[in-house]
Amino acid sequence: MRPVILMPLAMLFVGTCAAQSQPPERTSGQLNGRYWRTLSAREKTSLLIGFDSGFNLAYTLARSPVKDPKDFQETVDRRAKDSKFYLPPTLSFGDISEGVDHIYDDPANLILPIVEAMEIFAYGANGATRSQVDTKLAAFRKRNVDAVEEELKKSSKGQ
Repeated sequence: MRPVILMPLAMLFVGTCAAQSQPPERTSGQLNGRYWRTLSAREKTSLLIGFDSGFNLAYTLARSPVKDPKDFQETVDRRAKDSKFYLPPTLSFGDISEGVDHIYDDPANLILPIVEAMEIFAYGANGATRSQVDTKLAAFRKRNVDAVEEELKKSSKGQ
């Protein structure tokens, strides 16, 4: 089970580490590929480390308090399993950064929030077939395009 409920906390941590951006660098409030492409290699690695730290913090807070040492080990094991959806444990932050760069090489993917590009890359790195990755990528793209179109409709009605 993906830790969907933890993602807002993790992204809040990452978002506070990142500079404020204007809408083209955000999709539904989240930093996207346009922002990613402005970062240096060191900044990308820092963002990924911040994400990992935020994920760990959010996971710890969500699972607190742990009263039994056995429960603590279960929490550690579960966290490791859940984090692989974004940060494959067999890869370095540099490897993940390169993988996300590759996702954003296609301009159609720039709309994807960074966390979704990480998830797509991790999905493939964790063993999904090219077809499975492409299907998930297309679904993420569609969802984000629809969200942006909806935001544009709302903003044009408000004027």
